[in-house]
Amino acid sequence: MSLKNFHTLFIIFAILCDFAYVAFLKFYASPELREQAGVTGLIGGIFGLGLLIYLPFHLRKARKISG
Repeated sequence: MSLKNFHTLFIIFAILCDFAYVAFLKFYASPELREQAGVTGLIGGIFGLGLLIYLPFHLRKARKISG
């Protein structure tokens, strides 16, 4: 597996982890945990959206790189 393919896979995995964490806090966490981890859930959601926006730019750039 080339480095650019690994990087793409890592970005997709990070997006899934970010959104899974937010979904866990939203639907499965107890109200006490939800209250304590609210800021980290918000940060996770922002990072997930940022990576989702970054992914097409990365794929376009990776297509131009030979190898």
